[in-house]
Amino acid sequence: MAEGQRLPSNRDLADQYGIAPMTAQSAIRVLRDEGLVVSLQGRGTFVQEDAHDVVVPELIELVGRNQHAAA
Repeated sequence: MAEGQRLPSNRDLADQYGIAPMTAQSAIRVLRDEGLVVSLQGRGTFVQEDAHDVVVPELIELVGRNQHAAA
């Protein structure tokens, strides 16, 4: 799936892959926990766009904190 694309509903995923809806929900939860998708209340779950824009500032902040602590 492309960045920004909306994932099918849990029910649609379950029907498409022949799995239980709870299994589909669990799979989406793992993807969300890994930062690969984002869920927007009332809109759906979408493939994460530009994860780099989220990860890099966080990494820079952590590196900055480590450098400050070492000084």
